[in-house]
Amino acid sequence: MAQFQSHQKEGRRNDYLNEKSQVLYEDRFRVREIPLARSKTISNHVVLDQRFSKWFPAQMANRAYFYCSQTDAFPTTEANASLASDYQIPLLWLSLFTVSNITPTEIEFEDSNGQPITSTMPQLTVSRDAGVERSESRRNFILSMLPTSLHIHVHEWFQFLLAQDCSFFHVDLSEIWCLFQPGEFDLHLINLLQSFESSNPEESRELLAEAWIDSLGQEADNDTNVARYGLRGYSWA
Repeated sequence: MAQFQSHQKEGRRNDYLNEKSQVLYEDRFRVREIPLARSKTISNHVVLDQRFSKWFPAQMANRAYFYCSQTDAFPTTEANASLASDYQIPLLWLSLFTVSNITPTEIEFEDSNGQPITSTMPQLTVSRDAGVERSESRRNFILSMLPTSLHIHVHEWFQFLLAQDCSFFHVDLSEIWCLFQPGEFDLHLINLLQSFESSNPEESRELLAEAWIDSLGQEADNDTNVARYGLRGYSWA
């Protein structure tokens, strides 16, 4: 059984983030500031309680969380997550889902003046069997996009999936949703999920960009640690 190392050992290093975040942010958000200040409480976790600057905040990471659950009810705390990923949704997590698995979720949070407001954000839920079958069906497509040096992480992913004794997979996107202007994240997520429906890897560069992988099926100057986090995240439990 594949064992993902813990975030204490394998989490994204602060020195790497400080060095690389400006370049990644420029590429992903086209050097635009996110002017919306949100203090949002989800699963008893407060994120983005300050005005978001041009660069990633050094003192905290915005994460996506992957859950293996016995129920289709969405998890209530990240403490129960199996995997996590910083500032991105790992490509292999996305391979479990289609657009039909997006669940609009109404949440409450505070605006920059501390006033409570409600909004709707997308979360992802799929049954274990359907998710595994779908991800398996996309294996060759995923491998075709990646440099051969990264194929090992795809194989690790499927070892991990098959070892999970659960009924549902969930992905909590709330902290990633916070990084986008209102309404933009929904379209971004739909585009990512629809990229898997293409038979042409050239049309799936957005998936690689989400994983912070620079090349399309070629050996290139990819940081191997960053690439594996972008593919399958790291252990959170």
